[in-house]
Amino acid sequence: MEQYSKGVGTGPWFERMRAGLAEPATSLVTSPPNPVAAVLLPVVAADTPRLLFVRRAERLGKHGGQVAFPGGMWESADDSLIQTALREAEEEIGLSPQAVDLLGSLEPETSIYGVSVFPFVGAVSPPIVLRPEPSEIAAIFEVPLEALLDEARHRLVRIASEGRAYRAPAFCWENELVWGLTYRILLRFLEKVCGFTPPVGRAPVEEVLRSD
Repeated sequence: MEQYSKGVGTGPWFERMRAGLAEPATSLVTSPPNPVAAVLLPVVAADTPRLLFVRRAERLGKHGGQVAFPGGMWESADDSLIQTALREAEEEIGLSPQAVDLLGSLEPETSIYGVSVFPFVGAVSPPIVLRPEPSEIAAIFEVPLEALLDEARHRLVRIASEGRAYRAPAFCWENELVWGLTYRILLRFLEKVCGFTPPVGRAPVEEVLRSD
């Protein structure tokens, strides 16, 4: 049974999140037919909430150096996908499950490797002390929700990654680039909570912003 905090996420923003998000399912079949994973979208409770991201260590094979949400593959010892998300967040960034007020979930997304990724959204109250696992996480950063709703930061970019070139929509924040599966999850979150859909399809294509 999951153990997590209650009542951290209060106020208008968090009421909108609870209203827009689905009730998280707590069960999982013992042997899922396809690979499954779970991620946690930690929302730092503040007057303007901040969404927490990680940048994966360059040494990792797949997705090394890319921005993501804390999370990973479901393991047979996990009672549910919620537990997967909370366990991975604790292992990767030192976020205690007891510090997370679970707000809801988003529809799963499928990665290019055929993994079904189940996103969960949880509120955490500052100050939070995080300990990134250096073998997995290179950086942790937060983005204010107001910035996530800035259409100018959602751009169509050319990306060189893992020996391939992509033309993809992305969110740009300082020196960080959110794209791929993480960007799709971010868009689903912004749509469900804020009714926000950026017009990235009409944005100009910029030069390469990331290259391995």
